[in-house]
Amino acid sequence: MGETKASLNEELVEAFYFVVSDFKVGLIDDETLKERLFRIAERYERNRDRDASEKQKGLF
Repeated sequence: MGETKASLNEELVEAFYFVVSDFKVGLIDDETLKERLFRIAERYERNRDRDASEKQKGLF
């Protein structure tokens, strides 16, 4: 199944930390910050939706 939920969440938190750190020290601007945060959120949402779909399989 590839990545486990816990490892994916850990990776997303780490990515978030790096994005915020880069912004705080001025390595990225507001627009880049927004794009990267949206990318992290989209990846989280895709994983959450897949997890919900797996749970619903038993209903059918």
